[in-house]
Amino acid sequence: MAARTGCVIRDYRGHSLGGESRSCILSSPKETEALVVLMGLNLAAKLDHQNIVVECDAKIVVDCITKKRTMASWKIFPILTAIWRKAQEFQYVQWNWVPRLANQAAHAAAKVSNARVGNVVKLLQAHNSYK
Repeated sequence: MAARTGCVIRDYRGHSLGGESRSCILSSPKETEALVVLMGLNLAAKLDHQNIVVECDAKIVVDCITKKRTMASWKIFPILTAIWRKAQEFQYVQWNWVPRLANQAAHAAAKVSNARVGNVVKLLQAHNSYK
């Protein structure tokens, strides 16, 4: 299954600090959503954030991460393991499920990969230069 994924990093006021999108081939939507969470954690680490709130619109993925449920999700177990390992690098991580409508910025970031192949990283340096 070909997928376009995207994540967005925002500050406590909701202003974008960065984002990433990529095209990938995975076997299920659950795998894709888990990969997006890992992608967001990696981006937050790259931007040197220590206290983060992760919002994901895939309830099953959030449940697997927070409740360490792996029996029903063996296909995404390697990604979950990477998520749990990466999350330990932060001082504070809060996991939230959000309705799909509340996650429109991430879906817009995913659409960026529609026009390109491979990774696209946007750190919004131009946004910071306007400050």
